[in-house]
Amino acid sequence: RIKALVSPNPKPPPPNPNRTLYPLLLVMVTLWASAFPAISVALKHYSPEHIALLRYGVASVVLAAVAVLGRWKLPARRDWVAIIAMGFLGFTVYNIALNKGQTHT
Repeated sequence: RIKALVSPNPKPPPPNPNRTLYPLLLVMVTLWASAFPAISVALKHYSPEHIALLRYGVASVVLAAVAVLGRWKLPARRDWVAIIAMGFLGFTVYNIALNKGQTHT
């Protein structure tokens, strides 16, 4: 007797992650690339520090809303100093330096 090659209850194939991955990557790259001309325009009206504050102020509000709605847990207290230090160096210093650098281009 020959067994059937197809099971009686086949599972549907898993969704193709590339269907959503590539469009999302395209959106991300477009938004990231648009930041540089946007900074150049904003520098005509605001200081580099104000631009960084505005960008990350808006991002912080959005992230806080996502965290509250997603019921994210806070990190352990022992990690707060490291997180704050990395945030200061990785975001604040970097963005102010980027914005100041663009004043010279």
